[in-house]
Amino acid sequence: MMMKRIIQVLIFSVFCFQLQAQITDKAYNIFNNWSVGFGVGATHFHGDIMQKDALEKAFSVQLDIPIEGHKYYLQAEFIRGSVSSANSFSYPCDNPRHTIEGVLVQHITEGEMFNMEYMEFDINFLINLSRLFDQMTKKRLSIETAAKNDKLDFFCKVGVGLNMFRSLRKELKTEEFINSYGYEWLWQNDFENAGTKKDETVNEGVFVLGVIANYKISERVKINFSATSRIGDTDKWDAKINGKNDMFMFYSLGTTFKLFKS
Repeated sequence: MMMKRIIQVLIFSVFCFQLQAQITDKAYNIFNNWSVGFGVGATHFHGDIMQKDALEKAFSVQLDIPIEGHKYYLQAEFIRGSVSSANSFSYPCDNPRHTIEGVLVQHITEGEMFNMEYMEFDINFLINLSRLFDQMTKKRLSIETAAKNDKLDFFCKVGVGLNMFRSLRKELKTEEFINSYGYEWLWQNDFENAGTKKDETVNEGVFVLGVIANYKISERVKINFSATSRIGDTDKWDAKINGKNDMFMFYSLGTTFKLFKS
């Protein structure tokens, strides 16, 4: 229910801003200000299996469409990468699939680990905090303020998307299979090959929230740094169910290019 409400509010807000922009300036050619961006960075997982220094690579591609004089942007985004983490502990094995000839193996489990690979498509709404703050300041003081730094802008980013993933959890030292999503459970030979053959991806909704800093290099080129959280409508990303939604952070450094000259 929460995800459906967020999607409805986001779509309605974008529609209202787009309609206002069309009414106020019918002759405006929006294609002149469309931009495409690329980013690379690192992900860090937050869930049932966590590790402070567990960073994995990811990359993203974005298409940005300005709304109402660059105060807002509608963004379509694709991101691909992986997340992983591990916990170290010792307790008697309770993995029901760790057997030999059908008999449960009694041994001490030395931790657990998981790896998730994913693709994700998002629709985001960006709010230019710098321009809004500058506009509010001028109205409140009723005077012209000093010229702001037009090269630097800060954005708030909110959106929803679809995350398509495969996740595999194993024992840390023995690498015995524990659980998986998006892999075939091959039960033969006491699950010896379970988690080795890929199956269809698992698709879950995701809520996007983050901040972006943009620095203008020229009229057509910008560099940016972003820190974005992706909160899954699922507890399956680490292949361990504990009743709480998983999430991961994506820290990215990228470049944005305006497609056409104004």
